[in-house]
Amino acid sequence: MKEILDFISRYSDFSIVSHRDPDGDCIGSSIALGRFLLGLGKTLRLYSPGPFNRFGIEDYEVFFDGRPFVCGPETGIIVLDCSTLDRIGHFARNLTGETAVIDHHSSGTPFGSARYIDASAPSTTYLVYRLMKEAGAHMDEETAQWLLFGLCTDTGFFRHLDAGSAGVFEAAAELAAAGANPNKAYGTMFGGRTLSSRRLLGRLLDRTESCRDGRLLLTYETLDDLRETLPGASGIRKAAAADRDSDTLYSLLQGVRHAEVVIFVREEGPGLLSAGLRSNNHLDVGAIAKSFGGGGHKKAAGLEYRGSLDELKGLLKEAVLKLMED
Repeated sequence: MKEILDFISRYSDFSIVSHRDPDGDCIGSSIALGRFLLGLGKTLRLYSPGPFNRFGIEDYEVFFDGRPFVCGPETGIIVLDCSTLDRIGHFARNLTGETAVIDHHSSGTPFGSARYIDASAPSTTYLVYRLMKEAGAHMDEETAQWLLFGLCTDTGFFRHLDAGSAGVFEAAAELAAAGANPNKAYGTMFGGRTLSSRRLLGRLLDRTESCRDGRLLLTYETLDDLRETLPGASGIRKAAAADRDSDTLYSLLQGVRHAEVVIFVREEGPGLLSAGLRSNNHLDVGAIAKSFGGGGHKKAAGLEYRGSLDELKGLLKEAVLKLMED
């Protein structure tokens, strides 16, 4: 942490870079860190390669610039919520100056000249909160709301936390005391869904495959599913991101008796797939994702894949079942 605070003290101007397909933790940590730096009298810009398609965060694109940038020696670069350079897309070519990294992912390829990495942290917003505490920064209501939003999204509103997480709840209490509204965070995450999203969710639940006596559950989504449940939608992938309710899907399947691992495979385009993996116990799905070029945490990870849907389903089932045997 001291390494990052020293890095911040050396610069008066910053470029804050976040990962592609930003989520709530990415958005919340970027904006909260930016507000912290502004409070120190710094100047800054926020950058994201986008797209801002996920439900609940599409309106926040206005805070970020997607254009390539050039940094002079007077500008410090801070990359947030990102364990590998490829996750920041075309911005990787712009990291010509000193770069700091703040992240909580357990897998990836180290980069950056100053690093604050804690894989035990539940979110990058939690690390930004701790950074502000260490610096003795004032916690205003808006900054607290951004931090709480990111903390809630990455912890599934705290349901993914294990024993020994008292510090996280203490942080949430301090953020609430500063004016953050948990109900507002919940509404942003889960409210305002369409009826079409519930129909799509029902289809995915209906086709869920059970393996190894229910220890592994797998479901998938095709482009045809999106066309059939979102009639008349223009831009299928964008509509899918807006209507896809992966959090609820994972929550329902992880709540099934005996379930240890959940796999959700998605067809993103012709020959292009993505997959999310969730673990209920000690099984490390992050290691599986990493073996496919993806990443994440022991209990939550993701990857992208070029090939056929059946091929990826088979490969992931094989990898998880092997992990269960070891």
